[in-house]
Formats: sequence, C-alpha cells, structure tokens
Amino acid sequence: LYNGMPPDRRMIVSIYVELAEMLTKKYESAAKKNSLFDSKKKYKLSLKYYEAYAINLYLRGAVNQETDPHRKSIAVKLNLLLDQKLQ
Repeated sequence: LYNGMPPDRRMIVSIYVELAEMLTKKYESAAKKNSLFDSKKKYKLSLKYYEAYAINLYLRGAVNQETDPHRKSIAVKLNLLLDQKLQ
C-alpha cells in the first residue's frame, strides 16, 4: 500500500484508512438500529482535528473531479462546514 510513497503522502493515506474504518463502523451500527420511525434521524460525528483536516483535503480534490452536480454540491457544503470548524 505504501510502497514508493513519500512520508507525507503515507501519513495522509493512513489517516484515510483510519477514517474509512471508523465511518464504516458508524454506518453499520446506524444501519442495524435503523427502523421506520428513525430513518430520518441525524447522527453526530466527532472528529479529531487531523481527521477533519484530512477529510477537508480529500473533499477539495473530490469537488474538482466530481461530475454529478448534486454530489458536487454536497461536497462543497461539507467542505465549507469543515473549513468553518477548522478555523
């Protein structure tokens, strides 16, 4: 996975891997509890600063590459929200 990557890139990729695992667990937990009555329930997610920063970096790249207008709009909104929280 990390062969030939510079150290700073390895760091970002390892944060992405941690985040993917955490978000997958959160999703699976929510999916198990989901029922007809709480299908619109909002869930909170607490992130460490470096995790939020890594997501922010990822979204900046995703916004530029996304072709679906709806998904691009969601990525922009989330990116702006994270920018505000990171200040």
